[in-house]
Amino acid sequence: VGQFRPEKDHKKQIDVVKAVLDRRTDVSGFRLVTIGSCRDNEDHQRVEDLKRYAEELGISDHVEFLVNAPFKKLQEELGHSTVAIHTMWNEHFGISLVECMSAGCIMVAHCSGGPLMDIVIEFENQRTGYLADSVQEFADCIINIIDKSGEERNEIITAAKKSICKRFSVETFQEKLVAFVEPIMNKLSRK
Repeated sequence: VGQFRPEKDHKKQIDVVKAVLDRRTDVSGFRLVTIGSCRDNEDHQRVEDLKRYAEELGISDHVEFLVNAPFKKLQEELGHSTVAIHTMWNEHFGISLVECMSAGCIMVAHCSGGPLMDIVIEFENQRTGYLADSVQEFADCIINIIDKSGEERNEIITAAKKSICKRFSVETFQEKLVAFVEPIMNKLSRK
């Protein structure tokens, strides 16, 4: 989930799908659905290039692009997805990660920036997702998730949802904002 921009590294996502399919033949129904927006003709061309790349690798039947999809379609896709991947290096924060995790997808994100520091972190001593760097590491994580029992996947999903609700709720934001601003306002009011 995200805009079709070069820094999002969608090509790596296609390479990850190829790596999983090369290692596992028992993953019927396995596919990458890339949902994003295009800002301009350059972004649309990028999507066409990615489609061609998937064809060249022989995996186009496992890769789908939903461009400028309505919000309802995004919700539907996330609602029946098991894994979400985010391959951008050094993403500042990554609201799409939070959205995917809160929708019940097990996140596999690049081990840098906001995903590493703030989002895909342990919560109450439980895993909330996976972090990876290389194509093989992403593929390993996805295969690990596929091989888990439904109960094991649900434990990760539950921990991730609790983590997201606790750390990124409106109430938490308000509390942290007040805690940050209040000392400054008190200092200014004393002058």
